[in-house]
Amino acid sequence: MLRGLRTRVILIQSTVIAAALLLMGMVLYQIQKNDIIRQFADNAQTTQRLIRSQMQGNGLDLRKVARGVQAARVSPLFSSIQLTESSDKPAIAKMTQGLPPAFSEKVQLLLTECKPGFMNMSNMHLISVAPVYESHGACISLAIVSNRAYLMQRLFLLIEVLGAYILFNFIILSIIAWFIIDRYAVMPLRRIEQAVEGVSSGDYPQMKEMPDAKELHQIVKAFNTMTSAIQAKEQRLKNTIQELKEMQSLIIQREKLATIGSFVSAISHEIGNPLSAIISLLESVKTAIPSVQKGADRESGRAQDGRPADMIGRSLNEAYRIDALIKQLLLYVRQKPPVFLDVNIKALCDDVLVSSGLVRDLKDVGISLDVAAGTVWKTDYEKLRQVLLNLVTNAVDAMQGRGRLAIKAAVNGGQLILDVSDTGEGIEKAHLEKIFDPFFTTKGSGKGTGLGLAIVKNSVQDLHGEISVVSKKGEGTVFTIKLSLVPIANLHHV
Repeated sequence: MLRGLRTRVILIQSTVIAAALLLMGMVLYQIQKNDIIRQFADNAQTTQRLIRSQMQGNGLDLRKVARGVQAARVSPLFSSIQLTESSDKPAIAKMTQGLPPAFSEKVQLLLTECKPGFMNMSNMHLISVAPVYESHGACISLAIVSNRAYLMQRLFLLIEVLGAYILFNFIILSIIAWFIIDRYAVMPLRRIEQAVEGVSSGDYPQMKEMPDAKELHQIVKAFNTMTSAIQAKEQRLKNTIQELKEMQSLIIQREKLATIGSFVSAISHEIGNPLSAIISLLESVKTAIPSVQKGADRESGRAQDGRPADMIGRSLNEAYRIDALIKQLLLYVRQKPPVFLDVNIKALCDDVLVSSGLVRDLKDVGISLDVAAGTVWKTDYEKLRQVLLNLVTNAVDAMQGRGRLAIKAAVNGGQLILDVSDTGEGIEKAHLEKIFDPFFTTKGSGKGTGLGLAIVKNSVQDLHGEISVVSKKGEGTVFTIKLSLVPIANLHHV
């Protein structure tokens, strides 16, 4: 686009320069032409005065007059100088022979009436007539005719000089005009074009202002203002789209929860009561049969001796697993609203590690707790405790009894940031986006329900926070919880 613009601008400026130089050349040509005519007229008047003085001093001594005429013919401006009496009509007719009729009649009239006159017939064909002697009714006039070839030669030379002058100035002015236009118009417009192309491709550059070019400077300022406004609106649009996606995800999640809640509520009563009866009967049998009491291992489902004990132990463990699954389902779909109170975070972390028995049981796991003693945050104690307990339990399972567990908490920028990290086996990259989905688990059959991290995520959201995870297979995992300040309207007092 700018290449065509530059071509058009150069053509326009070349045309303007050529027209200006041509006009100036025509003016100079006319001035020089008038100057040549003036020179002829001045020389003619001088010659006429010379002849007049000679004739007045010598009467009609034609020899002396002829010498004066001969001397006057030295001027290259004249082609012929003739003396004619006003009464000598044949001589007058012969002298004007060859002139155009209109000019011939005028010259004859001037010579006959013995009057002065000057005529420019065409193309430097000049004639000057003036009386030089009058006595006793006799009148002699002097007629001077221009040397047309010489005068035309001077004009042609003038035309050549003016042509060279015009061409030289045209080249110089064109180069200067091209440089100025390219420097102050084309190059800034090219930068504007590139910036506009950048906007169309999703980039929003800020152009450097051009104070030397006032109009373009205003355009650049308007462009920068426009790109800033577009960028701000695009960012707001992205934020709005992200919020809508999050709201949509939340709505879908709540619809799932509502569906699961209806299902769990329906089956919990139907399954819970019979399951409780089954567990009670199996516990009674376990108590009544010594071999069962001795051999059943609730953790592993194995028995040390006796086939009946093995069967009863396995049945009892499976019943407890079903009961735990139902309770987790109820916890997932029937979460109570949080009660926000001032909570000492270090005391909470100590409770999670000590009260749960993790410190006592984990002999080969190093535990690091980095929490300032005075760290207090307004949150729900039980919900946050359950969140940390689930994360710590998962970390212990991932380390398989050996490694290092670290809990770190700090307040930064109006947020409480909690990190729970381990040196376990880590999480595969393909699983990172799914670990918070309900019923997703990487544990073996019978070792997990897939609801632990889903409950953690819901609880963190209830506490006005967010949870993220960073993990690399074989190097460990870090869960980060960020809790924001709770609006006063959302506080629940007890």
